[in-house]
Amino acid sequence: MQLQVSLAILFFLLMASVFVSPCAEYTTALSKSSSDFTLTASGQAHDRFHQEQIDVALLVMGTADGKYTTVINLHVKGGDLRVDDDETLSVSRGYGILIQHSHYIYLTITITSRYGGQIVVWFLRGKTGTLSGNSLPVSLSSSRVILPLQDYSNLDNLKLKGTITLD
Repeated sequence: MQLQVSLAILFFLLMASVFVSPCAEYTTALSKSSSDFTLTASGQAHDRFHQEQIDVALLVMGTADGKYTTVINLHVKGGDLRVDDDETLSVSRGYGILIQHSHYIYLTITITSRYGGQIVVWFLRGKTGTLSGNSLPVSLSSSRVILPLQDYSNLDNLKLKGTITLD
């Protein structure tokens, strides 16, 4: 009887370690109730109006709420979006989630032109890599986004690669 109980406990501990270890990855870095994060990413998108590829660079800062073990909430406080090395736009706010077990990220950001005027919202989705220290590689994409400029330029097939750094 004691052997069966010992084997059952051993089996339970082995199964628990299999299910807990993937979830421990982000929460180890987010051991506080919330941590600051910085997302830097760059890539390209296709400008429909000019029929050319353009460079896009994104910098987003905010807090990551690490009190959950499988889903981490991201709260964007601000940042910058640079388009084709000549137009800088403001990221004013946003939110997102990291789903640990599937390495999925979803991010919504509100972008405004520097001197007021138009406001647009970008919906980005993607995958994260493996956490290394306080850095988490990320790739984000969107099939179509709009720039808050006079002509409301459409960009297709936005693809960004970068890193989330947890402070």
